[in-house]
Amino acid sequence: MALQHLTLEDQINASFHDLQVAEAHRASVWNFLGVLREKDQPTYEHSLRVGLLGSRIATRMLLDPKALLFPGTLHDFGKTLVPREILQKTEGFTEQDMRKMRKHPMYGYLILREIHPFSAEVLLRHHRHQENGYPKKLPKPLVKFSDNTLLMIDFYSRLLALSDFYDALTTRANEKFGGRKNLDENEAKSILLAKNPDLKYTIGQLYKNGILGSGVGSVDSPERQLRLYDSLWDGWEARRNPRDTRRAVILACAMEPFSEKAGCTTRSLDISPHLKLEYLVAGAINIGDAFEDLARRVAESGSQPSLIYDLAHKAQADCKKNRAGGRINLGIIEMLTPIVAAQTIFDPTYSLPIDEVLDKAKEVLQHTSRQDVQELVAMKKLAGELCEYYGRVVQEHPEAKDVFSYYSADLQSSEKPTSKKHNEEFILGFLSIREMYHTIMASSRRTLNGRVEEAYSRLRVGSHRDVSPGLTADCAACAIYLVLSHHPKDELII
Repeated sequence: MALQHLTLEDQINASFHDLQVAEAHRASVWNFLGVLREKDQPTYEHSLRVGLLGSRIATRMLLDPKALLFPGTLHDFGKTLVPREILQKTEGFTEQDMRKMRKHPMYGYLILREIHPFSAEVLLRHHRHQENGYPKKLPKPLVKFSDNTLLMIDFYSRLLALSDFYDALTTRANEKFGGRKNLDENEAKSILLAKNPDLKYTIGQLYKNGILGSGVGSVDSPERQLRLYDSLWDGWEARRNPRDTRRAVILACAMEPFSEKAGCTTRSLDISPHLKLEYLVAGAINIGDAFEDLARRVAESGSQPSLIYDLAHKAQADCKKNRAGGRINLGIIEMLTPIVAAQTIFDPTYSLPIDEVLDKAKEVLQHTSRQDVQELVAMKKLAGELCEYYGRVVQEHPEAKDVFSYYSADLQSSEKPTSKKHNEEFILGFLSIREMYHTIMASSRRTLNGRVEEAYSRLRVGSHRDVSPGLTADCAACAIYLVLSHHPKDELII
């Protein structure tokens, strides 16, 4: 059964969680939104979308996402004081209607300024950037903001105006946009550029990077492109082979950081000097050889070899090559090793459902050797040295006769939530990776990055609420690998 898509409320809560918004602030925003929802459901949903879009735009522009998430969700709160019959109109707007409607930024500001003063200032200005903008005169702020903060308030309000206009343009059916329900992508983009000439470059970059729109279409005919793409697979035997495994591992680990995920390095932001995007991409490429060797060894054996974790150890060593710094891919390598072995042994023709593949991956762990355990321990120690975690103790668990027993013993001695969740992933049959895979496959978002963002957010507000974002990102990389390796001919990266 396909998973339900994340609701707008789920997405807002995921953003609150990942941005570490205090509970009191979350409750305050939801209280105001509850009032707006009672007044007009479409305006409420529009406000949630604008807040989410604004925060993505801010992240892309290396700004504080909270500075647009809060005012975005609250920007139309003043409409709670506008008559419902005006809010629900789609045509026949009178000048009297418009005069009443134009009061909503001031209404919202006056209600919110003592509780959310910065957000109130931003939302007060979000209609001042359009032709015949309003309100014409601004009241004196209750808080004495610095000149620099006032400049940022104006800039954030400009981006809020863009988010507001884009959502209205692409979701509303009213006479402002020709009375049609659906503008195609080119029409919407043309109107957006025409009405926002001062942000022409910014809009172009937001479209280019998938924040706006649904991606760049081909100038060629779809039929010809499909024939051309199919021809690239001439001679492919529809069986797993080590080189395809290598390519899928590299693609998955390299693609993971490009999706926007709070708390992680993304294409917009290096979360720390040790987690630069180029380090992660280089590490993804470096581990490919070891996984090709693993798939080849397993395929040539015809069953599970007596040793596989020496190649996981090799992947860990290779990961750091040609890099002056950067963390390592320990979690990803640990998780992918039994998954790749299980696919090669039990699913050479892409016929098993993913859940069965992951059940088999758990069996692979149970059929490893004590030598595999020793290689895993050596790999973990090497990872600690590469990261300069000299105080971190790697438990050896000499009683463990196989890797599954090792993770079971390690789970018993784990104290931190992240360590517990890491070990549970192996013991319980990769539950987080399963969930992320199914969320990606069920998502209605067009791009792979968008689907990964949805899967990441779902996990962060669920079973990964109290664990490190890095572990969730590792699970995301493995879920992407499953998508790529189980659907090898699909045009997934768009």
